Amino acid sequence: MSGVSARLRTGHLLRLCRYLDMAIISMWASSGRAHRTLGMAQACAGETLPGGAEEETLGKVRELLAEAREFYRAGDFAPAMARMRVAADLCSLRIIELAGERR
Repeated sequence: MSGVSARLRTGHLLRLCRYLDMAIISMWASSGRAHRTLGMAQACAGETLPGGAEEETLGKVRELLAEAREFYRAGDFAPAMARMRVAADLCSLRIIELAGERR
């Protein structure tokens, strides 16, 4: 994929997964940090890797996070959390795929 190493792509997705975890926990705990941690995840997903690597995954995650933020702002917790979980799962599954590419 455009000469971008699997390690770089994996590292970026791992960081995004970490931010998603923090946002999910903050949302579950009804923490005032939920909006900030969601923003951190959105910022990370908004970063472009060289050559557009992982753009398909990141694009889907961006859409899910935007929807999650809208639902969360409206106080509609269940659909917000569902989108957060799907975004986290997409990242995790892509990391697993990348691990297979390194063999």
